[in-house]
Amino acid sequence: MKKIALCLYTCIVSLPVYAYIDYSDTNKPFYTTSSNRYLGPQLHELANSSSPIDYEEAASSNAPFYTESSNRNISLGNAYTPYGLGKHNAYHYYLGGYITNLGFYDTRQTFAEPSGLVLVFPLPYRPDVQCRDINGRGKYNFLPISSRMRIEIFGPRVRSAYAKGVFEANLTGRDGVGLAGLLRVIHAYLQLDWKGFVRQTFIAGQTWHLFSYPVSLPDTISANYGTPIEAFGRNPQFMYTMRTKRWILSVAALSEYNSRSSGPLGFTDEYNRNSLTPQFDVLARVKFGKYFTLGAGLNILRLVPRIVTDNNYKVVESITSVSVMSYILAEIPDVLTGVFKVAYIPNGTNFRTLSGYAVTSIDPVTDRRTYTNTRVLNSWFDIALKKWIEPGVFIGVSKNLGTSKPIIPFIVNPDGTRTFTIYKANPCIGTLFRASPRVRIQLRPLVIAAEIEYTRAAFGTLDDYARLVNPYWVNNVRGTFGLFYYF
Repeated sequence: MKKIALCLYTCIVSLPVYAYIDYSDTNKPFYTTSSNRYLGPQLHELANSSSPIDYEEAASSNAPFYTESSNRNISLGNAYTPYGLGKHNAYHYYLGGYITNLGFYDTRQTFAEPSGLVLVFPLPYRPDVQCRDINGRGKYNFLPISSRMRIEIFGPRVRSAYAKGVFEANLTGRDGVGLAGLLRVIHAYLQLDWKGFVRQTFIAGQTWHLFSYPVSLPDTISANYGTPIEAFGRNPQFMYTMRTKRWILSVAALSEYNSRSSGPLGFTDEYNRNSLTPQFDVLARVKFGKYFTLGAGLNILRLVPRIVTDNNYKVVESITSVSVMSYILAEIPDVLTGVFKVAYIPNGTNFRTLSGYAVTSIDPVTDRRTYTNTRVLNSWFDIALKKWIEPGVFIGVSKNLGTSKPIIPFIVNPDGTRTFTIYKANPCIGTLFRASPRVRIQLRPLVIAAEIEYTRAAFGTLDDYARLVNPYWVNNVRGTFGLFYYF
């Protein structure tokens, strides 16, 4: 009997802790539903500290820990969920994520992937033999594929650096066949932090592109995060960050993987790989006042669309673009969050924007081509009240600025067919406007969310500088409803 009692006692004390959360205490950390922003004064102070987190101390205390790129804030001292934390030798790990099912209804045919989940723009007018609009037919879908799982591993120090590893994935893969085709890597990186008056962080792996850093993303219910108005992407990279209590400076060298550029072969990472030049990013953020942050960023991208011409001549055709953006972020913990952002983006197909590039000249003998960027100016704002019933709205516009040089929009093949030589998501959109009011009901760990997404796009024909003439407008209204269960 003593052995049985001892065995039962050992099993009971080894079970995961079911910790009760007092949500009325605003000093305790808790997660936000779909953004990477944080709530609670403890988290605000900790996230802006000039020193990195001491993972070893945090694991043995009740101090909250802020994860910049995850969808929730966790406490290493208290397990909020039965399986929130584990320990193996000198390593501590956190397992989390959410299960969701998003249902949406469109009043029009749209350009949206995968399976309609990420809405980009409504499709243009397409007449049948009786001049009725074929694309005027709506459609719907229910999708759980944006559900995701995340694991963070906190290990022993590497010399003087605190170390952790992160892996996060969902089921929105490109191929859609089998587990390997469904699985999509969201984050996969290692992170090293050094203490000091200037906190230093080094990240190696796939995470957010600095142009779409989490705190400056729209907080939409839709999985498009404001695309194509907001520049969105995650890239394999090497990133170095320095921060104090008032400013943060990040630089990164990046390649393309999930976020790919367009070109003669379609959307692929070949153009950037053939350039032998990584993307280069800079992002500077400065805090002013108690609740405001000003950010500005720069991105340099070089592509080589072709290394051989159609006439079998070896060439190195290249196009370089420089994008800039700026935003202002207002965060009043437990009250509201607001972001206003402006971006000038030439050749932004890797960001899922409406800009790209086009052919400007063709050598009649060798078929060697030169290129110029098509440009867009994007601006948007997003605001949300941070209460248990959380209303919010996203409003934005994208304007096509055309090119600085005359273009050749297509070439005529020997068989009489045409090959278009403008490389972007849709060359015939001049302006795109979107307004998306939303509401979340926080019944933690369950969140109920709904959103109305109104998108209006101007289509037409292009002039010699890729600017729109004779525009006409098409509209789409998407209603989205979703349930999110966080763990």
